[in-house]
Parts: sequence; structure tokens; C-alpha cells
Amino acid sequence: MKKNQLKTLLIILIGLGVCFFTSLDLFLIVLWLLGLLLGFALQKSSFCFAGAFLNLFLFNSTKLFRAVLTAVIISTVGIIAYQYFTPADYELIGTVIPWGGTTIFGGFLFGIGMALAGACTLITLVRLGEGYLVFVIVFIGLVIGTLIGSIHLSWWQQRFYSLAIFLPEYIGWRKAVLLQLGGLVFIYLLVKWWTDKRDT
Repeated sequence: MKKNQLKTLLIILIGLGVCFFTSLDLFLIVLWLLGLLLGFALQKSSFCFAGAFLNLFLFNSTKLFRAVLTAVIISTVGIIAYQYFTPADYELIGTVIPWGGTTIFGGFLFGIGMALAGACTLITLVRLGEGYLVFVIVFIGLVIGTLIGSIHLSWWQQRFYSLAIFLPEYIGWRKAVLLQLGGLVFIYLLVKWWTDKRDT
């Protein structure tokens, strides 16, 4: 274990001890432990959205991209089940937000940032935990960008956003589920077919 990693581990353990002995809210301790487990899993698996697209386009590697697609498919099923079985009078945690051309433009800028940094937001935090000080700069950039975006977000929403689109309201739950899952599975199979064809 590297020296920086050992220091990070000690800080985490001390923080966990402080939370355990000073907080009466068990829920916060559970969230802390789940966060540690998630960070450990991310660090060991190198699961990264940015890496998935970078490996796909730069190195013709689809392994990580297919892992991301699998995760999206599984999470889609979970979110759909959660929303479908939630009573109508119960407020959902998630919301459907409007989108427009600015969404595409913002996603393009965010993609450039991920490519230049070599990591998405998740992996930036993982790399910080591993002791890579260069990602401090990336993290500062994330914070500054988020603050700037939050300040003038309403200006963009009022002028460029269109109506929010929630597919089940327009075509029904069954068609919406089949359309989304079918599209994701189709992309997965297409990528897998392309990989198999390339390797033969």
C-alpha cells in the first residue's frame, strides 16, 4: 500500500470513528459504510463512464462500455419498478426535467472535459482517494463548473428548454419500458456483434 493511500485510509477510519461515537443517527453511519463499499468496488473495478467511451473510440475496446450498458439496463429495471409501484399520492425522489439543445451542447462540453481529465466525476473521487494529487485540479474544476452552472441555470431553462418528456405519460408504461430496454439491449448486442466480428 502506498504512503498516500495509507494516509487516506487512516483519515477515513478516523472520520468513521468520529461519526460512530458522536452521531446518534444510525442511518448516517449506514450511508457512510455503503459509501466506503461503493468506493472500494469502484477502485477495484475501474468502472468509469468516461473510460467506457474513451476505450470504445480510442482503443476499440468495448468491455467497459458493455459493463456500463449492463449497469444502465439493470438500473432502468429498478427505477421503472420503483416509479410504477409507487402510489400516486406519494412524492417521488426523482424528477423529470426539461431538455433542449443546451442539454446536447452541455453534454458535449462535459464529454470534452471527461476526455481531457481522463475520468468522470466518480473516478475523480476514486483517484483522489488513491492519492493522485493531479486530480485535485480536476475536482476543483468540477466544483467551479458546478457553481457557475447553478448560478445561471434558470436563465438557460427559461429561454432554451422545451417541455419535459416522460414516455409513460405519452405511450404508456408497457411501450415505454419495451422501447427503452429494447433500445439498450439492441445497442449492447450491436456492440457485442461488432466486437466478435473484429476479433475473428
